Amino acid sequence: MKPISILLATGCLVLLTGCKATGVDQSEATAQSMRELKQALADAPAKITAVSTSLQDLTKKGADMKAAFATFSKNVDGTIAHRDRVRSLRAQVDANRDTFTQAWEQRTAGIQDASLKQRSLERRDAVLTKFDALKQTADAGKAEFEPWMKLVVDVRTYLENDLNPGGVASVEDKIKEIGNTAASVNTKITTVVSGLDEMAKAIAATKPPPPEPKPEAKK
Repeated sequence: MKPISILLATGCLVLLTGCKATGVDQSEATAQSMRELKQALADAPAKITAVSTSLQDLTKKGADMKAAFATFSKNVDGTIAHRDRVRSLRAQVDANRDTFTQAWEQRTAGIQDASLKQRSLERRDAVLTKFDALKQTADAGKAEFEPWMKLVVDVRTYLENDLNPGGVASVEDKIKEIGNTAASVNTKITTVVSGLDEMAKAIAATKPPPPEPKPEAKK
């Protein structure tokens, strides 16, 4: 393939509104970004729980505090990295949502039949309503997660300077708060995961199931 052809092919993959300009492609791109965000969020509760559990391990009598703290710190770093991935994926969902709904409106303007045009606008508004409801749920989860994450980091910093039974005992109230809030955040995440799954299925074109493998011919 010549260099110019390679550039053109790459451009088609990168530019959603260029080579992939149909409504079907845009809706599928939006649905796919939702699937990716859904999977990342589905993986988040395990990481959040690991942070809380490993922090609780520090409070156990006779625990190897150095080893327990190292595990806790590793889990914190992993959760921070995962949070950054979720942020990136959500930004992608929001961008695809805007492209998708704006293109829908533009295409609706080209419909001549008044009844069909009205139906198209109503369908678009219904989709936007679902998007907005999902965004509010996601924002509620974020509003609880972000302070939780900051408290986790603060407790880690605190314990780095005072890793001993007395130091751990002095932040038992914060450790308990982290555990209780982790459970609440995980519940909200589960709700968002369910909503993303429903939205992705609602806007993406359906695909036929893969064909069943043919039985091997007997020799």
